[in-house]
Amino acid sequence: QAARRARDYAASDGLRARLREMGVEPEEVAVHAERGGRGRRDGEAAAWGDGEEEGVPHVNEGVQITPHLHEQHHLVSRHSITGQLLTHDYQTVEELPPELGLNVVSQKWGISAEAAAALKAEREAAQREAKLAKAVKSSGDDGSHDRVRALLGEVRDSRAEDAGQPLEALAPLLESAASRLCLRKEGGIPFLVRLLPTQPAATARLLQLCAERRAQLEVHEAGGTTALLRALRAAVPLSATKKAVADVRSGEGDSILAEQLALLTMTMRHPEVREAVRAVAGSEGAYERLVALLDDGPLGTAGSLWNELHMSTASLVTALAYGGRCKGLAALAPQLSTALVTRLTSSGSRVDVRVACATAIGNLSTTAAMRPQLVAAGAAEALLTLVRVAASGPPGRQGASTLAEAALPNTIAALCNLSLLPEGMAAIAQPEVGRLLIPWLDSAVSSGPLLSRLIAVLAKGAQRCTAIVEMLLEGGSPPVAMLARFLKSSLDNTELGVPAAASAGGVPDEASEVVVSEGEEDSGDFVGNSVRLLTACSRHAGGPAALCAAGVLPLLSTLLRAPDHAASHGNAALCIAECATEPRCLAVLAVQPVVPPLLDLAHRGEGQTMKNAAIALGRLASNERCLHAIRENHGIEILARAMKGDVAKTMGTRK
Repeated sequence: QAARRARDYAASDGLRARLREMGVEPEEVAVHAERGGRGRRDGEAAAWGDGEEEGVPHVNEGVQITPHLHEQHHLVSRHSITGQLLTHDYQTVEELPPELGLNVVSQKWGISAEAAAALKAEREAAQREAKLAKAVKSSGDDGSHDRVRALLGEVRDSRAEDAGQPLEALAPLLESAASRLCLRKEGGIPFLVRLLPTQPAATARLLQLCAERRAQLEVHEAGGTTALLRALRAAVPLSATKKAVADVRSGEGDSILAEQLALLTMTMRHPEVREAVRAVAGSEGAYERLVALLDDGPLGTAGSLWNELHMSTASLVTALAYGGRCKGLAALAPQLSTALVTRLTSSGSRVDVRVACATAIGNLSTTAAMRPQLVAAGAAEALLTLVRVAASGPPGRQGASTLAEAALPNTIAALCNLSLLPEGMAAIAQPEVGRLLIPWLDSAVSSGPLLSRLIAVLAKGAQRCTAIVEMLLEGGSPPVAMLARFLKSSLDNTELGVPAAASAGGVPDEASEVVVSEGEEDSGDFVGNSVRLLTACSRHAGGPAALCAAGVLPLLSTLLRAPDHAASHGNAALCIAECATEPRCLAVLAVQPVVPPLLDLAHRGEGQTMKNAAIALGRLASNERCLHAIRENHGIEILARAMKGDVAKTMGTRK
């Protein structure tokens, strides 16, 4: 190497020849010398040290290797190779069990609202069972458990046709949650499922057991849902549907089929069962048979058996349509829509049957493809007829309140969904809707879903029907004052009313709860609907004064500063703009901190929201205090830019 650096090529060639005669390759020696470090002094240790594996960088003593070592590259030893960082893969995340409904995304768990509700319900069910088992263990058995075991043993030892008596004897015992848990732990559900084809009493006992959430899944896992779908297929052959359904009515076949459909609906309250049944219902021809059952039967005075059958059928359609994800029903949209409207308007249908049909229409109407078919079949007018029946009585009367609480929430939600079409909107944009629904705003039963949906429908109707606005503003204590109170409670995060009622056994009947569809005008948000209704009132001649007297203006100021309600800021700005035309309202707005959030909307907002904020600021500027606040916050420049951008956009559109 020294001879080569001195360019003494003759000496270098001679040294290479001597090394080769000794059996040493000169190039390998050169590479080793370069790795040892250029220019080191004689006797200095090589960088890699004795006995260490070559190519492995050193790490300073005392440095803890962490998942973020790739960000702490300065901790790697100075002897390491340039550009080679010591990194470790600590990012591997194990997948969670699929039954939890959770997805692992970038070390964070993402979960849908439906999956979160299912997980919460499952945990609560497990806690109830553990608490119940602990209570039974501490208090001791009162003899009912031994009786349950004895009767279950009799059922197992009997022939299928002789098991009716012990099954009937189980009925009063299964009213107790502890006895239901005992029967499940003794393996009663799989045995009862095997009796479904031959023993009607088994269906009734499983209905009692399915009051518990976990029992619903156990019935499905034991083959219960498959057996029930096959029972429907046997009862209503597609080859002779009309005659088959007529035969079902004769004898006790009607009652048996109604109970079986009710049991299938009960099991489908569990989300996992609901998805599984949807997957196999098409292959069993269940959808066509359900339409046939709804389509048949007398239109006049009907017997109780027909009503029970129609009730169970409509409830099962509701469960299948929950969430708007049932393609099998959408394929039969014209026939199904006509059948449901027929049952809804039939004078022979009981009120609970009509409510079940309205709930089915509500869940079906969450699917865009179903809405035109439902409207064409007259669903909007039929729902409005049910609203007349449910809301016609005085809100304070017990019977009327009970009927309204049962019928109005889902019926109004269905109307809301159908109003996304112009034909459906015509059904609620009429004075009669205001006369029927406004008195229920101040009712004790108008809480939770009912109150929210009342305001949603009134908000849509008020934008297109001046008579509804006049009803909200009339009187010494106008209904708009109640609306302001509701809005204040919501903004203060206080309860608006009691939660939705739960079904038997504490299991929420989620499949019968209609979800309000999201459309261009309706986000399903209580605050958003309330602000839209207030905005419609502010555009009426006496609206600003009524809103000011009801204390709405400070609430709008609070709303503008709430980032959680950003979707309602545009309407709140428009409401302020309309109220600012009235001198008293302008004086109240002048002492509210409305200018900064409006300037922010004018600066950062888009489209109509920005325009509404600019209009509101322009009208507020007629007040000296507001004008000073606008100037202090550089509002003139913000408004100028907003106007310039709007003009440029308009000119671009014209071109």
